Amino acid sequence: MLRYSRNELTELLDEGAAYGVYISDGELKKNSDDINRILKELGIRAKVSKFYGGPAYSEYMIRLNDHEAYRDLEAHSEEIRKRMDVKSFRIMNERIYLSSREVSVEMSNRVISEVRLRDFFEDFRFRSSLMTIPLGSGTHRRSVTNLSDSLIVGGSDRNEVGGFLYSSIMSLICSADPGDLGIIIAGSDDCGFSEFSEIPHLKRPVLRTADEVFESLKILKEDLASRYDMFYDRQSRSYMDYNRRVRFSRGEQVPNILFMISDISLIKGREDIIDLLRHVILRGRNAGICFMIAGSGKEGGEMIGRIKDLIDNRVSFRTETEEISRMILDLGKAVTLLGTGDLIYSTPTDTVKLQSPEVTSEEIKRVADYIIENKEELYNRDLSSIRRRIRDKEDRLG
Repeated sequence: MLRYSRNELTELLDEGAAYGVYISDGELKKNSDDINRILKELGIRAKVSKFYGGPAYSEYMIRLNDHEAYRDLEAHSEEIRKRMDVKSFRIMNERIYLSSREVSVEMSNRVISEVRLRDFFEDFRFRSSLMTIPLGSGTHRRSVTNLSDSLIVGGSDRNEVGGFLYSSIMSLICSADPGDLGIIIAGSDDCGFSEFSEIPHLKRPVLRTADEVFESLKILKEDLASRYDMFYDRQSRSYMDYNRRVRFSRGEQVPNILFMISDISLIKGREDIIDLLRHVILRGRNAGICFMIAGSGKEGGEMIGRIKDLIDNRVSFRTETEEISRMILDLGKAVTLLGTGDLIYSTPTDTVKLQSPEVTSEEIKRVADYIIENKEELYNRDLSSIRRRIRDKEDRLG
């Protein structure tokens, strides 16, 4: 399917869109030399072997000469942080290579760079992936989730949380055909999203009240029931299996649905909505329906805490207290984040620090306007059928 029109959108975002400036190779080299000097002064038998730059943090691989070096490095990490004059110097993991031993150290940059959404439109993994939400990490750019996973987003700074939601919506509408993806957005009047009111992916106008959220969830519950009836008829266990089967017979596929609640406090006090939300989240996992639920501050953290047992994938920006961090992540680490998009992404198997892309209101409006004005060309179903035939051939070839 026509999921991304690279040239036109790239040119659009090129106009006046500044790159986030990552730490330079020269500064990385200087930092590694300084770390080596400090290690020598402290009598630690270790040396930086390689480094990887990122927007908020950089990674330095340190080779340890003997077994005592790791304990010495761990014991003196705070002293090294003070001498380097940085906010964070942390041992991430230990890796053993045959006779040598290396440890990964994460050190915060003195200047935190903004990662622009435009960076991801140039990333091959984003352009070639199906419905992914991109984030940039300290060492690599990566797509951390897809639309088979629901996601919780929290933090104390409402602008950081909102920026993440905007960048997610923008990346999705630029990578997914409206026939493959429907979006429902719920948020109070001051949450914005009016720029997206006419995008072809939007299933209904932005929901502004708790009653509208309740009615939409009821409709979604009915849609879930009909989807499972369709799966049963095709002897399929999930929407992905169902779509794979009907694709061979040129049947109508089941689209993904993303239901975004941009401000969870909108449904505060509505136990009927919480109960309905629980049902749809649990049943929607295998039916192509997922949720992105966000909240900011202590109130948002408390509301998230009531449903987080249903959603394993979580994002937290900096929080004011460890209590709020634990409400979102079950970890107190978010209180140590640096801000400016710095975040922790947590799954059942992994916890990593990443950097959310920065999105300006001007960029949002320009991309949304461009999509609206050019939707017939961007999402041409004739071109989609060509892509489908290619994909079917690839499936047959394995």
